[in-house]
Amino acid sequence: MEQLYRQIVPLSVMVTKWVFILAAAEVPFMREWGIPLLVADLLTLLLTVQKEPRPYLSAPVAFYECLVHTLATVWTGQPLFLYMYGFVSLAHFLQGSLAGVYASVGAAFVGCGILYILSPVMKPLPAIAMNILISFIMITGARKLEYERQLFKKTLKRATALSQRCDELQLMQDQKAKIAANETGKYITLAQRLRMTENHQANIDRIVHTTMIMAEAVAVSFYSWDSSDTIFSLESVLGDNSLVAPASRLRPGEGFAGSRYYDHSSFIYTVEPSGQMGTVVSHVMVVPFIMTDGTFLGVLCCGFNGTDEALRDRFNITYLIASQSLPEVEKMILYDRTRQLAITDGLTKLHNRRFFDKRFPQEFERALQYNISMSLVMIDIDYFKQLNDTHGHAKGDEALVALASLMSSSIRSNDCAVRFGGDEFALMLPAASADIAYKIAEKISAGYREFRFTGKDKDGKDVFSTLSIGIAEFPSSAATATTLQKAADDALYKAKARKGSIVVADTVPVPTKPGKPLKAFA
Repeated sequence: MEQLYRQIVPLSVMVTKWVFILAAAEVPFMREWGIPLLVADLLTLLLTVQKEPRPYLSAPVAFYECLVHTLATVWTGQPLFLYMYGFVSLAHFLQGSLAGVYASVGAAFVGCGILYILSPVMKPLPAIAMNILISFIMITGARKLEYERQLFKKTLKRATALSQRCDELQLMQDQKAKIAANETGKYITLAQRLRMTENHQANIDRIVHTTMIMAEAVAVSFYSWDSSDTIFSLESVLGDNSLVAPASRLRPGEGFAGSRYYDHSSFIYTVEPSGQMGTVVSHVMVVPFIMTDGTFLGVLCCGFNGTDEALRDRFNITYLIASQSLPEVEKMILYDRTRQLAITDGLTKLHNRRFFDKRFPQEFERALQYNISMSLVMIDIDYFKQLNDTHGHAKGDEALVALASLMSSSIRSNDCAVRFGGDEFALMLPAASADIAYKIAEKISAGYREFRFTGKDKDGKDVFSTLSIGIAEFPSSAATATTLQKAADDALYKAKARKGSIVVADTVPVPTKPGKPLKAFA
């Protein structure tokens, strides 16, 4: 549309100019000036064909047109051509050439000045005034058009740049969306693979297996930290490499797994292939598992083979797996601790009454179904109140702790010691007859006497703290869990009457029957 405007409008102006010239009958139009004028107009029309204004062509053409009009005026003596300056300026203005307008204005002033000097009788002043007015209007309009054109070019250039930038941003966004989709898929896969259960060992095995598969590791191991023994214990391992799993137990600082105990930060070791046993690895990555309160849980040790650049993504996945696993492991540890605290006596660290009420029926059911004996031992501290009243509760707590330690060291590995409540304790002895229970009770009673805890009675006399112990055996003393516990309580009651004695419950006839294994205990 703009190109059509730049072609048609100047052509209309020139046609109007020629009609104006030919309509002036008094002008003897001479051939020698008609051809130059026609050539100048054709040059002007030729400029309209160009897509963009060409100032270095428009200015000479405009100057040439004005020069031809000036010479035609001098030669013919007719001031009609002086009014053509305005048409030249208008034509170049409509072309959008500011240089052409300036050239036509300058040439018009020069031509009119020459005519005024050479032929003052022609009185060119009205034509000069009209041309000056038209020229200034054209200059103002041309400057405005030029400004708008430059502004449009800048705006178009800026819009093009913004469009290109938008395309780049869209491409980057698409790439990031693709990466995010991949990362989301990894997170979903990790979340599914790392779905924890209540089984501690199964959870650790799951972490090791997930790391082995997703990080494409050569060997993976997990060492848990035991603060009581100050040692790392190997809980799970996949693959075969002596650097990843050098031993089942490690001290702090030993091996790659123990090296991060003091630093508490992840590290990637580059190792030499020589001296390794099993599958050779080039890098060992160690990631410690540390709770939010600073408690050290263990380390994940992974062996890889390859260059640093090729293994970068695998290192990131390993760290991602450890980061995702740590909260779950922490919750699992806290759950285990909470569950343990719920069934553990805080002072003596023995199991409490809640544990006894849940475990005792299970142990009795096992003994009943497999037709094996079971003994229940009830223990009570004699003169415990006098001990507290004489020396304070700290001394009483010392007696409780001493007895708990003595019981734990005197029983077998499958036996269970319980603080029943206050100064009363119990022992569950699976697969133990009354004779075995009696020997254990004697050992505990003799050991407690060696502590020599004493107090004063209400008369001020010294009393020596001992243990009263009652023993009941299944099946000789009871046929059910309730009667077995009652038989042990009754035996304890009789023992307390003689202070420091051990009483075995009476034998009662109990019908026996062949047992059948329970599904839960099979």
